[in-house]
Amino acid sequence: MSAAVAERSPAIAAEHNRDGGPLSHAEILEVMIGLLAALFTALISSTIVSTALPTIMSDLHGTQRQYTWVITASLLAMTISTPIMGKLADLLNQKLLIQLSIILFVLGSVGAGLSQEIWQMMIARAAQGVAMGGLMAMTQAIMGSIIAPRERGRYSGYMGAVMAVATVSGPLVGGWITQTWNWRWVFFVCVPLAVISLILLQAKMHLPSRPKRKVRIDYFGAFFLACAAAAPMMWVTFAGSDYDWISWQSGLFLAAFVVAAGVAIIVELKHPEPIVPIRVIANSTTALMIIAGLAVGVGMFGAGTFLTQYFQLGAGYSPTKAGLMTLPMIVAQLLSSVIGGQIVSRTGRWKPVMVLGATLFLIGFGGLGHFLDHSTPYWQIAMWVAIGGIGIGAMLQNIVLAVQNTVDVKDIGASSATVSFFRSLGGAVGVTVLGAVLATKVPEKITAAFSSLSPADQAKAGVEAAAMKKAGMNLDINSLQQPLRTIVHHAYGDTFGLLFLIAAIIGIAAFIAVILVHEVPLRTTVEMHKPAEGGAAAVAVPAAAELEKLATEPNVARVVDQTDGAGQPAGTNGVNKPLPVQAGAPAAGRIDSRVDARVDAEDEAPATSADWDPSALDDPAERVSVAALDVLTAAQDRARAQESLGHEKVSELVARLNTLSHDVDAAIGGFHRQVQEIREQLLSAEPERHAPAPDGAGGDELRQYEYNLLLDSQQTADRVTRLARAEAERTLAQAEHERAELEKRIEQLRGVERELSGRVTEQLRTPSGDHQQS
Repeated sequence: MSAAVAERSPAIAAEHNRDGGPLSHAEILEVMIGLLAALFTALISSTIVSTALPTIMSDLHGTQRQYTWVITASLLAMTISTPIMGKLADLLNQKLLIQLSIILFVLGSVGAGLSQEIWQMMIARAAQGVAMGGLMAMTQAIMGSIIAPRERGRYSGYMGAVMAVATVSGPLVGGWITQTWNWRWVFFVCVPLAVISLILLQAKMHLPSRPKRKVRIDYFGAFFLACAAAAPMMWVTFAGSDYDWISWQSGLFLAAFVVAAGVAIIVELKHPEPIVPIRVIANSTTALMIIAGLAVGVGMFGAGTFLTQYFQLGAGYSPTKAGLMTLPMIVAQLLSSVIGGQIVSRTGRWKPVMVLGATLFLIGFGGLGHFLDHSTPYWQIAMWVAIGGIGIGAMLQNIVLAVQNTVDVKDIGASSATVSFFRSLGGAVGVTVLGAVLATKVPEKITAAFSSLSPADQAKAGVEAAAMKKAGMNLDINSLQQPLRTIVHHAYGDTFGLLFLIAAIIGIAAFIAVILVHEVPLRTTVEMHKPAEGGAAAVAVPAAAELEKLATEPNVARVVDQTDGAGQPAGTNGVNKPLPVQAGAPAAGRIDSRVDARVDAEDEAPATSADWDPSALDDPAERVSVAALDVLTAAQDRARAQESLGHEKVSELVARLNTLSHDVDAAIGGFHRQVQEIREQLLSAEPERHAPAPDGAGGDELRQYEYNLLLDSQQTADRVTRLARAEAERTLAQAEHERAELEKRIEQLRGVERELSGRVTEQLRTPSGDHQQS
């Protein structure tokens, strides 16, 4: 029933056009084109670079370490900025935020395209990452603002199509541009799309004004989380080459990680709106899914990063062919995600799909780890990556779904954001770790292969090999002479298998987490409710009948006692009517309080059995508990709405008092200025005319005139002051009265909630035998 209630609730309104009416389908599409163009730009910028990056690093004389950090800089910045931008959406104008994100993305893209050094590329990619985080967060937020919940699914398909096109086309377009034009155009090509989306959003998107809620941004939490993530990433980047794995430098990085993680935990525990709520992680399902999400992040981002590098550096293919060769994994992942979602939706079971996905993840990446080397045929590579892609797709969305299904509606946003945060964080850390392994193992293989050459070949390639080792494995392989070029190709090709083997080992943690998680069948309601214990079959029959009747009423929606000019609730077009609902019955202890609910009679079909069918529950006690929980939910929503209305009215009255005070001050100031001007005019007007008789009749008349004028002015000012004071006292008294009434009504609703909660808890704890005896 709660799902039907939530769907029909008018609490979330769609955006209105300039004429005051809701946006039409065509108007929404105009806005969606701008939003989806911005989203497409953000998504393709992360995939289009993958096939071009080996060429970029070659031209800029980058090393394998720097190769990894060019990717990690963008990914880590996006991971940290996404939740912060989501919070800023509650404080600032959403349209302004997405426009600023687009502008920052354009600047980052231009900076990356013009980079002449690797450090410049890293800074530009980090700016792109911050912008991408803002674009992804604000696209979701604005879609929620302009599209009503009932219609939102209609437009989600457009978003899914854009994501699919960006994911599939990115590597292909990046390889083609790199091979046909220049790698710099990989970044420049995104700029026109961003500018087009900026123009469309400026012209077509007109978000309605909305009340701002007080939000505290968790900047310190974000900072220390970033430090906790960066410390081990920096450690594995330099350990083994610049210093030993067991050394004081390693201890320093690990100590920094422990300190940053500890401070982050303390900050998150104390902050009212943390980026990573600790209470959410305490949920066993959420904790296990975070572990699975970390492994999926490593596999998804690691495979996308290093697979194209293998095809170019290990197998010697061109960037275009390398992009084409990644299609099996991308297509398998997309199809698996869609088909797996359909299976879960039809069966209501998510764990079997996730167990199958984790198994295929292990098989696919384990197969790559075992068989992949510089001579592996492509059909075999395509088979293993497709199997791994199916596994990733089966787990990717279901990880979030499993968490959302086991938390209350008030924690869905925090839980989903936390899982997504750790998935992206796992990708950033995983790419760094795998890149560090690659940067360490390739030189070792080159050295081993170099020692097996003949003395003549060693002399021919010795200078280049020594220079490469000293430079940290420069990726400009095509400039090398034979036989060193072949040695490097083979070294890379034989090392990538180890990376996928490490990803498979990490995937074992995901498999264990999926096996251990307790499956809760997908619920059909938004609010959570616990089934009755002990199979209670009969509980307070009169109360059950009354609550079941309430459960079958169409569309109980939360409303606020705020009326428009016609005396009807605001925002209902005069079609809602109050419906008193009495909870309780004499047989089980009567609750005299009544909860005002409202029946929403919108121009749509009433709730049918497809939306809510109480008879689908076999246990009468469960039907009663569900109905009672819906009543509690309505009471809670009403109390929150009353509190919000009270705060809004107090704010409005304070603003009126400020305006009134300003008007009074302006009026009094005006009177004083007029009096001063009259005095100056009297003193400067023909003094010689009054000189013969300064103390005569003319002087007396002048003084009397001035006195009367001053007296009138003072009386007028006093009268205005008294009126202003009286108006202020009346407004304050009215505000105090309304506040007292609101507090009284809120307390009444809370009393009803507590009494209903106690009633339901007591009835659910009573064994069925006791009810039958009674």
